[in-house]
Amino acid sequence: FNRDLSKKTQLTSRYFYNRLDQNITKQTHRVNYLPNDSSYYYDENSRQLNSSDNHRVNLTLDHKIDSVNSIKSTNSFTYSESELNSQTNSQTTTEDGKLQNESDRANYNAQTSANFNSSLLYRHRFAKKGRTFSTNLTLGLSQTQSNGNQQSINDYYSEVPERREILQTNTQANDHQSYGATFSYTEPLGGRKYLEGNYSIRTNRNQMDREVYDEKNGQQVLNTQLTNKYNSVYLYNRPRFN
Repeated sequence: FNRDLSKKTQLTSRYFYNRLDQNITKQTHRVNYLPNDSSYYYDENSRQLNSSDNHRVNLTLDHKIDSVNSIKSTNSFTYSESELNSQTNSQTTTEDGKLQNESDRANYNAQTSANFNSSLLYRHRFAKKGRTFSTNLTLGLSQTQSNGNQQSINDYYSEVPERREILQTNTQANDHQSYGATFSYTEPLGGRKYLEGNYSIRTNRNQMDREVYDEKNGQQVLNTQLTNKYNSVYLYNRPRFN
């Protein structure tokens, strides 16, 4: 939707949506040849169901304050939801059909993500042709949250048969913020030559919190090897001449 709000102000907007559904079924038969002229076989059946919904909104407002000054606001927002389910059964056998191992695995993951980006651009044109000044302020926010679980049963048929079971649940939250400003000045040097001075400063902040739990004897036990938490802050300064 586009509209001239006045002789000096224009509005431009856009909305986009899409949905994706995937139903993937796969069969694998693989022959592995060993150096001693023997081989073994690997067979796998898997099915995966994926779905996602995505929304995107863009909004731009351009305003001419007067003949030499203007401001422009650009904003975008995206939101998505996705879900994944997968099941896999596999087994390994020798040439004579002896079962070596087999596995049953199931995975589930659901995720939501939201992103917002905004910029505000101010432009000034001086009386001297080619001499300009502008500043651009930026803001970025994003948040992603997910949760899931995985379950697997693995049987090994060696001299001493062994079964390994894994039942894990996980949650993850990612938060990101960025703030920035850019200042630019252009000076004409004559003969279609210009000198531009540019300075940018930006701060990025990240928070990540992932927790993984193993289910043992009906209780949730924190898996410290797969659990990860951290905060980080980056500050960027960049002067530049063109």
